[in-house]
Formats: sequence, C-alpha cells, structure tokens
Amino acid sequence: MTLDLPDKLAEVFRSLRSGKHICRDDVADYRDLERNEDMYRAVFEGLGYELTHHGQGFYYFKGGNYLTTQRLQAITLFVLILFQDLEDKKFQEADRAWERKLLSRIFGLTELPHFQTSQRRSMLFTVGVTQETLHEKVLRPMARYGMLEMVGSDQFQFRSPIYRFVDLCMRFADDDWESRLTNGESGDEKGPEVVDDAEFALADDDEEMGDVS
Repeated sequence: MTLDLPDKLAEVFRSLRSGKHICRDDVADYRDLERNEDMYRAVFEGLGYELTHHGQGFYYFKGGNYLTTQRLQAITLFVLILFQDLEDKKFQEADRAWERKLLSRIFGLTELPHFQTSQRRSMLFTVGVTQETLHEKVLRPMARYGMLEMVGSDQFQFRSPIYRFVDLCMRFADDDWESRLTNGESGDEKGPEVVDDAEFALADDDEEMGDVS
C-alpha cells in the first residue's frame, strides 16, 4: 500500500528544520499543515522531531539544536527590553494590554527604547548588538525564523510566532524583569543570562540541513 504524503512535506520540513515558524501568513504551507496535521506529526516524529501547534496559530519544531548562545541571547534581550518598555507604558493606553495589539503595531527603528539609556546600550553591547549591528544580529534572524517582517528599511511588524517570547515573558511575570535583564551586566563576557530553557531552543540556520522526499 502506498502512503500519500502531504504535497508540501519536503518544503515544510526544510522550513521548520531551519528554525522557521509557519503561521497563517504563510498561507499555502500553513493550510497544508493544518489539513494534514496528524500525518505531518507522525512523519516528523519518525524523523526525531516534535511538531508543535501553538494556540496563536503557528507551527514549529519543539526543542532542537541551540543557536549560538550569544545569538539567542541577543534576540531574547532585544525582545524583553521592548516588552518591558511596552509594559511600563501600558497605563498610557486605554485597554492597558499591549500584548493583544502586538501584531497590529508597526515599530519604527528610530523610536525603539533599546538605545535610549546607557544601561540598555551596555546590556546589548555585551551580546554584540549596537545600532549598527541591529539588523544583522536581531532583525534579520527574527525575519528568517518567521517572527517579524520588515516594513521598508526602517520599520518592522511582528508575526504571530512572536508569542513564543510573550509566553516566555509571562513565565517571568513574577520576577523582577529589570534584575533579570541586568544580570551579568558588569564585566560578564557572556552577557545577561535571559534564556535557559531547552524547550525554547531554536534551530541554528547555519546547520547542515537534512532532506525529505
């Protein structure tokens, strides 16, 4: 008996294997995953991968290989600083719920809070992020992983997979965010240790990738 595999299996596997999150914006791939989720899950499980379907409407491989520590820390620190700023300013908005409007907002690079104080500049510098390296170290990787898309050259908009970071922040909700962000700031070459969670691992796009046919 011949098993009819999903039409987009190879393409979807390559995307997920590289660390990309597939969401509703990826119309064809997402629809094929949604229609054939059980089959995709079984095939990927046989290959040693765990397909996860997030409640916000996107798919990704759970766990996997770590990005280089500094790369993941750079992305995480960038996101946490932005979320902390949104949290601090939420009382200026009527609904006081920035996380609900996260996908509808367009963020201008010149308006970001990351480089407005010496403390934040110093924290980001420890993980190799400056205003000059922001695209290379943070924005481009996040775009490759399907977490945001650029709007022109100086703005960006989040896609639904950014809620993986929102989930991470909710787990920190009872902690002192500022303390966590500044941990390791003074003289620590490794930078702030903001991520220590195998479940949150992302595949490194520099890895040699397998194939499915």
